[in-house]
Amino acid sequence: MLDWHHSNLRHGTAGYIFDTVLAPAFGLTLNPQAAAEAEKVLLASLANIESVWIQKKGRLLLGSGQPSIADLSLVRELMELESILGQMKAVSGSWFLRRHSIRNFDM
Repeated sequence: MLDWHHSNLRHGTAGYIFDTVLAPAFGLTLNPQAAAEAEKVLLASLANIESVWIQKKGRLLLGSGQPSIADLSLVRELMELESILGQMKAVSGSWFLRRHSIRNFDM
């Protein structure tokens, strides 16, 4: 899971944030095509989390009843995304984030 997370969600997140938030802040030339491609990876990754990695039998990744490093890493990244891109419906509406970002991760 962590390998998938780093090569999919993180790839889309980093590219999208760089091209939509950081580049303008540093006065760099915007690349709308790169931003659109990163957004596609990000949105596909969010959909993949809910359709592949979340299994109905448990509350966490792969149906586990106990949080793993992968769960914590994923929730942390989604919470960062929500704080930076809260207006992005796919991020703020993420079922995983709504369900698993419970205060103090109470189970």
